[in-house]
Amino acid sequence: MIDWLVAALHTLNNPSGAIPIGFAFVCSYYMVSAFFHNHDPKPTYKGVWRKGGFGDIATSMLWCSGALFLMASLVDLLVRNELSLGQLVSYYCLFLFLFAFIYNMLNRHFPGMIEGLKNGWIVELQCFSMSVQVMTTGDLTSAKPAKPAEFIASLQLLLGLLFVAVFVAKTVGLMAVGSGGAHP
Repeated sequence: MIDWLVAALHTLNNPSGAIPIGFAFVCSYYMVSAFFHNHDPKPTYKGVWRKGGFGDIATSMLWCSGALFLMASLVDLLVRNELSLGQLVSYYCLFLFLFAFIYNMLNRHFPGMIEGLKNGWIVELQCFSMSVQVMTTGDLTSAKPAKPAEFIASLQLLLGLLFVAVFVAKTVGLMAVGSGGAHP
């Protein structure tokens, strides 16, 4: 078990390994969500996987831990300046989905943390839309984080600005190298 964990950590420290893992993580969440999350406002299912049941809480904690671990790995790679321009764009997109996932989990387990969300599957799209709006410093339209969730939105906004700053710096550095300037 420990060898597997060490191998996973080494993979996440490599952009070419972390990007596919991140997108596989996002895809697997939405596939599981499609089959197991009951988006009915008044669900009739009363088993372990019901909203707020043991299975629901345990898997949500596992998904949130995985998302936070991926985010930490991606920020580490970003800060270490080990990303190409293409990888930066991939990470930016991945962060949009990871934060949308976090917003959805907040809404699922703490109703009222995200204001303006509707019932049903539209919540998934509203959370993604809110993530895009926060990351691009756009005005929030239909869904807005409530007081406790504003911290997460602020963190996402700062990470979005960091991505843009690094992207601009890398682009300028590549242009300087291409025009015969010093290597950054």
